Amino acid sequence: MKITKGLINTVPYIVIAALAILNGAGMANVLYRAVKKELHKRDKAHAKRELQEATFRTILTRLKKQGLVENPSRGVWRATKKAMGIYNAVSEKDIAYKKFVAEHGKERNTMVIFDVPRKKDMLRQHLRMELISLGYKLLQKSVWIGGGPLPIEFMDFLKNSDLLSMVHIFTIQKRGTVN
Repeated sequence: MKITKGLINTVPYIVIAALAILNGAGMANVLYRAVKKELHKRDKAHAKRELQEATFRTILTRLKKQGLVENPSRGVWRATKKAMGIYNAVSEKDIAYKKFVAEHGKERNTMVIFDVPRKKDMLRQHLRMELISLGYKLLQKSVWIGGGPLPIEFMDFLKNSDLLSMVHIFTIQKRGTVN
């Protein structure tokens, strides 16, 4: 199978980008960590064999079914316009988050408290990854502190994930103990 050098570097990122845009930026991190954890459970030789050519073909076939890659000339794969749109959307969100961290990363004037039910564990993990991406630090379980105001992309994530009613955002105006 001939694979262009650029595609070798692009396809894994497209997979992560596709998962990220379909399920939010944090989801890609959650899935990456889950796969990495699973692979460490198995011995390295077995994991290496498992993720070789057959697995790569399976991934490409699934991406093709989703309309994210195509192979117009046998053996040469490339990203479709749909995939590039997803990639650009993820890149824009990533840029917005990096800009937010650069501007508000050291601040600790916003608190995010959430109570997401256990049956929505993946969303809870995703929310944690989003907060980490924004430079937030864990204060205590389900209580995070960081800079604000939070970017519109994060608020869109909450809205699209139906988490708005489960997440409470507070602005800290005075520091110190409560009198």
